[in-house]
Amino acid sequence: MNVLLLADDQLITEQVVLCFKKRFARITIVGTPSCLPLQSDLYCDQFLLVEQLGPRACADTLVSLLDEACVKFRIDVIAPTGTGSTFTLAGIAHRLGAKTIPLPDTETLGLLYNKATFAKFMETHKLPHPVTSQITSLQGLNDPWIKAPIVIKPIAGEGGRGVVVALDDDRLKEVRIALEKSGDFSVLAQEYIPGSDIDLSVLAVDGEILVWTVQTLAGPISLHFTTNEEVLRIGSEIIRHANYSGVAHMDMRLDERDGSIKVIEFNPRFWFTVAASAEAGVNFPYLATCLALGKPFPQIKYSESTVTVKRLI
Repeated sequence: MNVLLLADDQLITEQVVLCFKKRFARITIVGTPSCLPLQSDLYCDQFLLVEQLGPRACADTLVSLLDEACVKFRIDVIAPTGTGSTFTLAGIAHRLGAKTIPLPDTETLGLLYNKATFAKFMETHKLPHPVTSQITSLQGLNDPWIKAPIVIKPIAGEGGRGVVVALDDDRLKEVRIALEKSGDFSVLAQEYIPGSDIDLSVLAVDGEILVWTVQTLAGPISLHFTTNEEVLRIGSEIIRHANYSGVAHMDMRLDERDGSIKVIEFNPRFWFTVAASAEAGVNFPYLATCLALGKPFPQIKYSESTVTVKRLI
C-alpha cells in the first residue's frame, strides 16, 4: 500500500507513521516546515515540503501538487494527520484524483473543533458536558458563577496550550489580570470536573461508529485500554447527531463526585496516542484506508491491556 500523509503536526504524524509501518506501507509525506524532522527514511520514502496548510493554504496549488505526487508515487490513499491538514483535505478532497480516508465536511469540522460551538452542540442535544461560558470582555470574566476551581481555555487550540486550571482564588485573579493586560478575551470559562481522564477514540462513517477504543492513563508514558459502555454510548450519540465521518478522539472526565461522564473536547483528527491504540489491537489509520479502498477490515483483536506510548526516535 502506498500512502500519502498530508502533515502539519510532527508528533501526530510520527504516530500515524508508526501505525502504517505495522502494515508495511510505503509512505510519502507532504508536510509543513514543522514536519521537516520527519524527512529521513526512518519515517518516509519521500518528503515534499509545503509552506502551510489550513485556511491560508492555496487550494489550487495544493491540488496540483497532490495530484502530481499521487501519480508519480502511485499513491493509493491520502490521509491528513493534524488539525490544519484535516481542514485542508476536507475542503479539497472532491477535487483530487486519489482517494482519501473518510472525512467530515468543513462545516462539521468547525462545529466540533471550536470549543464554544461544541459546548452549544452538547447543550442542544442534552449530552453531558461541563457548564461552559464564552468570555468576550472583562465584565464577562467577573460573572458571579465564574469562581475557583474553574478552567479558562482558548476557544480554538489543542494539546493543552493556553489552558489554565485555576484551583483557587489567587490563581483566578492572576488569570483575570493577565487577560486584562492582553486585551484578548476570546476564551471560555468551563466548570472544573474533579476526577480522572477517560478518552474515546473512534472511526465512524455517516454517523455510525465502526471501531473504537477507550483509554485511561496508566502511568507517565503508558495507557490502559478498556471498555466502558457509558463512554461509548455518549460518544455514539455525538457521532450520530453530527452525522460524523472520519476519525476522532474525545476527551472526557470521570466525575469523582457522582461517577458520571462529562465530555470536555472533541478532536476531529488523529491523536498523539493513535499508535498505542494500534498496539491495543485497533489500527485506526490502516482501517481508515481500508474503508477508502473498499477493503474488508482484518480481524480486530481488541482487549483490555496496558500499552507504552512509543516514538520512532
